[in-house]
Amino acid sequence: MNRMDTIIPSPTSTFLRKLLYLSPAIWLILLLPGWIYTIFVLFALVWILELRIPHISARWVPIGLFATLLFFGLLIEASAWGDDYVAGVWSTSLHPQLLYGLLAGVGLYGAWALAWTIALSCYHYTVSEVFWLAGAIGIAVEQQGAVFLAGITNMPLGLLLWAISALVYGASVALPYTLWQTHLQGSSSRLRWVIPVLLVLIIGSLVGWAWDVAIPLPDHKPILTAPLW
Repeated sequence: MNRMDTIIPSPTSTFLRKLLYLSPAIWLILLLPGWIYTIFVLFALVWILELRIPHISARWVPIGLFATLLFFGLLIEASAWGDDYVAGVWSTSLHPQLLYGLLAGVGLYGAWALAWTIALSCYHYTVSEVFWLAGAIGIAVEQQGAVFLAGITNMPLGLLLWAISALVYGASVALPYTLWQTHLQGSSSRLRWVIPVLLVLIIGSLVGWAWDVAIPLPDHKPILTAPLW
């Protein structure tokens, strides 16, 4: 047997290993289906197929990373609205009218994207580190901490609520990072575990407040009778 065969895993074994890692999430999606998992499914495909952004000038990398993070953040909002619309009741999206929800999402997920663009440009992570770190932060900040508190007060079912948030927010950062990873060369400082948390909290608070003041949204209407605006 060639020695290299024992060192380099075959594409099949790599695929099966990644599929095994994803299996708990797959079972969760089958148990509690919804549009909100769209971003995780896309992340799984990008990660398994090892898709990457091709060669691009270094000056465009931060802009491209930010735009990708913002796009997939808005996909979360659109998916949450889709679940609300199917249920016929507004509950999880930012606004019962899709266009206004996306407008609010530009501020919310724009702050999220800016914070992570800075962190991913300055520090080195593995894809799994990004996924779990972003997922943990997402649990803490979603709906201004309401999801975290709801999980605590509804144990053990609260673990499912946290798992859903972790999958969604983890994928929202891990997917863009996977695409842009080869263009990012940050340091391995231990600060990489702290800086994203601080950036999300500080930038999120400032941008969120400014966005709410600058762009007030109209009153809510029933989601089924006025789905778009």
